[in-house]
Amino acid sequence: VFSLTVGASSNEPNIAQEDRYDKTAKGLPKPLSPGWHANPSAHPMDTLVFTNLTLATFGPLTRALDNANIPPGVRDTWQTACLFGPDTSDWGGQGTGWAKVTFQRTQAASAHARSIYLNQVPLLIDGQRTQPTIRICRDSQGDHSPKIALEPFNEPSKRKFTFIVALTCLFQPEGVLLRSMTYLLRRDSNWIALAELLTSGTGRNLSGLMQKTGFQKSGQLLGGISCFYPGLVANTQQLLAQHEGAIIDINFLRSAPKDHQIPAYLTRFLDSLSVSFRVSRQAQTTAREMASVAAVALWVNHQSISSNLYSGVPDGSEGNVYMVKLLLENRFRSLLRYCAAQQLSSADLEWLLGSIAVEVTAPRNEITERSLIVLLFNGQGPLSLTQVRYLALQVAVMCGLRSDKPEHEELRWCIVVDFD
Repeated sequence: VFSLTVGASSNEPNIAQEDRYDKTAKGLPKPLSPGWHANPSAHPMDTLVFTNLTLATFGPLTRALDNANIPPGVRDTWQTACLFGPDTSDWGGQGTGWAKVTFQRTQAASAHARSIYLNQVPLLIDGQRTQPTIRICRDSQGDHSPKIALEPFNEPSKRKFTFIVALTCLFQPEGVLLRSMTYLLRRDSNWIALAELLTSGTGRNLSGLMQKTGFQKSGQLLGGISCFYPGLVANTQQLLAQHEGAIIDINFLRSAPKDHQIPAYLTRFLDSLSVSFRVSRQAQTTAREMASVAAVALWVNHQSISSNLYSGVPDGSEGNVYMVKLLLENRFRSLLRYCAAQQLSSADLEWLLGSIAVEVTAPRNEITERSLIVLLFNGQGPLSLTQVRYLALQVAVMCGLRSDKPEHEELRWCIVVDFD
């Protein structure tokens, strides 16, 4: 069944994936390195991220890339450019290792890497039990840029998706499952620009998330789209405007391509593995935010705001970022007390107020117009996860009511409008 459905659909051609490899984040064709002798100063690079590795060291991976005519390294020094995290899983299936490999984008190396990325030829790695999952590194799409996230719709969906991943990975590598999901989204939900799906965070993969988080907040899948004019960020915004909040049903065993026939005796299995996913926006910025159960991020965006923040701290503490965090925590506690006093018991409310924290991103210990203020909800305690995220949404709405941007105008019609 898996070979005829998930396995077959994962091999279907994906024009969006080709486009994502061939173009930059701005939608322009990627330049090729002309070669060391032709132009020593020109050195276009490409970076691939490998997950689902079952390796203890990076040597077998770099040797495999060398054998595939994709020598990892940086020009002038030819020093190997490979960030690596070893496999820490204690079972014999999928691995939890990862690697980020940079190589020179020569014509030969680019052509071979393209074939491997598009799943046209395998990458043979000594000691690797299954084919690794490969994606394009898009570090140029910064942490502040929105990303398309898919997460199981509710708790039963999370449990079912965890089971589907465990079951499928007995028969197919996890990269096959992700490519099949991409195919279903393009076919059934008209996401024609979707190139790849990946797990959130460097080094994360489906197996690692199952073992560590059980697909809670950090168990989201991120969607990578094709790169075309006017650029990756603008097109991501457009897709989110169309689909954010939508509930999508994915039936994994109804993924057989049209030219594949399913034998009659197997058709009774085809409706047994379906899950509902919610499309959401992910803009995670810090490790602490990633570990929280909910968070609200505010962009400072103007130098005068940092001056106002410093003016509220006690005398003698001007310029102290820690004192600004304490000031903001007290203000957010007052706001949460207003929002939740009628909804929660006194004990639950006090627990909630004690669980929050504020993080301010301050490079070189200085708050700038690029800094972020992040309100963190660090646990759910006696509350349900839905309650905590609802309260985080209330805080976000309250803050958005103060905005004078046209896109935030609709917030003035929300139910919660009486707070001053």
